[in-house]
Amino acid sequence: MITRIRFVPVTASRFDDAVRFYRDTLGIPVLREVVLHGKPPWYELGTAVDDAQFVVAGKGATGAATEPGGVAIVLESDNLHADYEALQAKGVQFDGPPVEEEWRGLFATFRGPDGVRLALWQPPEQL
Repeated sequence: MITRIRFVPVTASRFDDAVRFYRDTLGIPVLREVVLHGKPPWYELGTAVDDAQFVVAGKGATGAATEPGGVAIVLESDNLHADYEALQAKGVQFDGPPVEEEWRGLFATFRGPDGVRLALWQPPEQL
């Protein structure tokens, strides 16, 4: 029985650039660095209250996809409009302005390193 999502590996072709983007630009804290038996490292990112983290992995890292991209990460926000403006000021290029989905909340999508699809999401009960 699946009880929860533990982590989502995101393979990066430019590992250091990807870590800087997720850690510095998006402000997601690094929880730990993992190096296994001479394999490329990975960083586990998230917060202490997250049910899941995502992992930025170097090509060939244990447990990571073999090719960059191929995943979407949704980041919950308690003030999407403010986060949207703050990230734009840091150079993030969104696919368009925030869109309110009547039953799903507010979304704003963009791409990270290697074309990884990301979205900011504000739950409908917080609008």
